[in-house]
Amino acid sequence: MIMRTFRQVLLLVIVGGFVASTAWAADPASCNSGFTACQIRENVLLQLPFSAIAGDVVIQEPGSTNVSDVLRVFNNLVDTGGGTGLGNLAMLYSGDDSAALPNPSTYSANAVIIKEAASGPTSYVGNGTTYSLDTGASSSHLAYTGDTSADYHDPAKFSAVLTQAGGSVVPNATVKFTTGAQSCSATTNASGVASCSVVLNQPAGGYTVTASFSGVFGANAATSASSGFTITKEETTLSYTGDAVIANGGTAQLSGVLLEDNTTPIVGRTVTFTLGAQTCSGTTDVNGKAGCTISPVAQPLGPGVVTDAFAGDAFYLSSSASTTTVLFAFPTNGAFVLGDGSSQPGTHQVFWGAQWSADNTLSGGSAPRSFKGFAETLSSGTPKCGLDWTSGPGNSSNPPSTVPAYMGVLVSPSVTQSGSTLSGSGIAIVVVKTDAGYDGDPGHTGAGTIVAPFCH
Repeated sequence: MIMRTFRQVLLLVIVGGFVASTAWAADPASCNSGFTACQIRENVLLQLPFSAIAGDVVIQEPGSTNVSDVLRVFNNLVDTGGGTGLGNLAMLYSGDDSAALPNPSTYSANAVIIKEAASGPTSYVGNGTTYSLDTGASSSHLAYTGDTSADYHDPAKFSAVLTQAGGSVVPNATVKFTTGAQSCSATTNASGVASCSVVLNQPAGGYTVTASFSGVFGANAATSASSGFTITKEETTLSYTGDAVIANGGTAQLSGVLLEDNTTPIVGRTVTFTLGAQTCSGTTDVNGKAGCTISPVAQPLGPGVVTDAFAGDAFYLSSSASTTTVLFAFPTNGAFVLGDGSSQPGTHQVFWGAQWSADNTLSGGSAPRSFKGFAETLSSGTPKCGLDWTSGPGNSSNPPSTVPAYMGVLVSPSVTQSGSTLSGSGIAIVVVKTDAGYDGDPGHTGAGTIVAPFCH
């Protein structure tokens, strides 16, 4: 009885002087091979690509399993097929009960406009013919039960309970949750509960989370519920990983690591480092590490503090870290020496004096008695670990007249003599807090307490 030829499908026309308003555009249907089920988009006037008869089904959206999206051609449609039982049909469906629908009289005689109603029959007149459609949609209610706040970059769990009038739950219905530019959808379970999560990627601030249900045609009317929602700034932790024993006049390498939840690196943020009155800044890399240098360092000698700080932004809270420092200096020329067996932190040692060889222990054997503890000539020009040095005996090595309060001292495993030339190597540098009483004369011992290693 139903004749749907390939030619009829291709020759799709809008019949009856069809006129569409600017708000409702005509849209073709996508149908299965048997043309018994079709897919259409919401809020469009639809012209089916075949003649519709009682019993044909139209499905509103592709992939939908929601019965609210199933519309059926009714038996009381006027036969416009010249006695064949066939006819042309256009349908318009709105899932939004508050949206105004076009006047049916502006469309063809075969246009049926359907809008979900809360309850009872709905009638529309098209070109003098009345079509009665019993939607039977009862009122429904959504109660939002999910999170009302969450940190940036953390998951927020949205949930709601969908019930009918009278309190019975609505299972297997789709609920969409939206806050700002993010959304997720979930299907209600046997208890009417729908829940889903999103990882928040929007700036901290006040938002609204909305749960919406588009309705089940002929069963449940659309409804929604809203709640205030706050995205809070994510906590951060900042550590300091740079230099803590720093030579005045040299270069300080400052660095730190910025993390989210103490585990995840935060990229592209500015960290500011402060050493006394000197500052510098760096930007965090893929590992959350930021670094910069201060050169030349110009600070009071002795204990100090270096800090690094992240000021925070629209997504992250601020954080900072600090560590104690030791600022020291080298002599104005050359360097003093300790034996490698006399370089333990916290010990009191002699770095200059008539009895230097007796006061210092060296792994390479005893030092010549003529060496008094000062290395006059350095292979590197300035003190650093791994250099070689040479010197003369006694105060002929030209030691400085004064020493810094906190001084960098070379550590040597051995001292050898060839003629009047003494030599050794500096395998490490330690910082000594010097005692009062030093003088360039070996008879005035130079000593102090080792407070920190500098390099090895």
